[in-house]
Amino acid sequence: MDSPPGNATWLASSRLDPHQAYRVGKVAWGVQFHPEFDPLAVTAYIDQYAELLCAQGRNPSQLRGAITETPHAEQILKRFATIVGVHASTGRSCPAKSSEAGGPPGG
Repeated sequence: MDSPPGNATWLASSRLDPHQAYRVGKVAWGVQFHPEFDPLAVTAYIDQYAELLCAQGRNPSQLRGAITETPHAEQILKRFATIVGVHASTGRSCPAKSSEAGGPPGG
């Protein structure tokens, strides 16, 4: 992606892509990464697109060799779902702290 829509709110970037995650309005979210992909899914993706990757000057064998587990994937997905849910229902960017939500202070 060259650039998200002009009214987008940038949420995340990386050295490979300045537009890793963004939001437009309350309920339209876009991400350029796949934390749900485990090594098996990434390997299948590389295998499926090996010819295209070679045409782009990438080495599928090297890419396969660089695959690692993503131990924080589940945490990232759960946190993202929480933030999206809170924002959609309240318009806030982050979940309320326990003390703001009527829970115990510091909780």
